[in-house]
Amino acid sequence: MFAASRRWTNAELEEFGRRHARGRFEREDLQSNLTGAEWTDDEAFTAYGLDDATITALRSWAVEWADDLATRLLEEASDPDIG
Repeated sequence: MFAASRRWTNAELEEFGRRHARGRFEREDLQSNLTGAEWTDDEAFTAYGLDDATITALRSWAVEWADDLATRLLEEASDPDIG
């Protein structure tokens, strides 16, 4: 998804997830998975051929999206007109 983020917005990627998930797609699960990028060992990323700069960029991107998504989820949960 990190590579796709150069072409599509986070909202578009979330919509792709909803449309193409093999099971139930929950934005809460996506938010948790994005947050997990901070805790993933560098070796897991280097196994896919990522260098240090790309790993740092990927983590920053994931944390920013996770934070934005968490904020939106909280806003939606507290607004009875959304949903």
